[in-house]
Amino acid sequence: VDLHGGQRSVVQQYIQRPMLIEGFKFDLRLYLLVCASVDSQGLHPQCFLFRDGLVRLCTMPYSAPTRETLHQHFMHLTNYAINKASEGFQHNVDATNDGVGHKRSLHWFWGHVEAMHGATERERLWTE
Repeated sequence: VDLHGGQRSVVQQYIQRPMLIEGFKFDLRLYLLVCASVDSQGLHPQCFLFRDGLVRLCTMPYSAPTRETLHQHFMHLTNYAINKASEGFQHNVDATNDGVGHKRSLHWFWGHVEAMHGATERERLWTE
């Protein structure tokens, strides 16, 4: 986001009680293609959401941030660039088993959500 004066900033909201996978905080990396066509009637934007993506997990089990734990980036930040430096980072070396390691597929995530919370919740999560 560009602020007044050309200063850049990230806008986010911290989730007090995040959903965890196996005790680890995670994020979803989704891929959206935005394109448009132009004709005599004007601009016609289109968006395409790829139905797979990545699940990136922290490498240290999550506990709510305190003064003592706030600096523990491997617990609170899901960035691959940070977590790959962790001694606990686990690579997935088998493409046929996408539910292992700290980078997993979105396809695996939907199966995990369904197993833990049911098909209705999985569908609600994707459609809402």
